[in-house]
Order: sequence, then structure tokens, then C-alpha cells
Amino acid sequence: RGKLLSETLRWDLEWGEHLEDLVEMRKSGMPVPALDRRPAPPFEYRYYLRMFKILNRDRRIDGMGGFGYIPITAFESYCNLFGITSYEDRDRLLGMMHRLDDTFVEYQAERAAKKTGS
Repeated sequence: RGKLLSETLRWDLEWGEHLEDLVEMRKSGMPVPALDRRPAPPFEYRYYLRMFKILNRDRRIDGMGGFGYIPITAFESYCNLFGITSYEDRDRLLGMMHRLDDTFVEYQAERAAKKTGS
């Protein structure tokens, strides 16, 4: 479950801002390998990805441009704001957010390494 969610986020980080262009290329008959590799997660994953995008805005960035992890206080505030009170629901959501957060930080570190050539 979490692996597909992470793959979806990774694809979105790499290609999401170009999605409209990719779709137009496909419509014009061009092969578009990036679209062929786009994960097709279940519909309910949209909720997790939307939650992650909201929480991602609270992420700390260090003075060197490195990305820290989303603070748990942001997660707690989100749950309180949206009335998520069940321990089981919070535990499940926190696990999903941690997986997505790890994916995001890893992706950004890989991008930084490519830019610096290391």
C-alpha cells in the first residue's frame, strides 16, 4: 500500500508540473514513456497526497537548502483542524505521512546530488 503511494509521489515530483504537456504530446501521437510509467493508485490515495501537500508547507529547510522532515506538530494541528481524533486513524495517517515524507526528502537529496555532481 505505502510503496505505491511513494511511487506516485515520486512520479509527481519528477513529472507532475509537466503533466499537461505530456498529455498533449500523447494526444499528438508522440510516445511518452513518462506517462507509461505513471503509477495508477486507487482513488482514495488522493486524500493522502492532498494531506501531504498541505503538511509539506510546514517543512523546515536548513540554511544550506537541505530539506528537514515535517514536524509532528504540523500533523497534530492537521488532525485537530479536521477532527481526526481516533488513535488508530492518527497512527495510520502518521505512518503514511512518514513514508511520503521519507520519499520527498530522499528525492530532494538525489536532486541536490545530481546538481552538485556527487
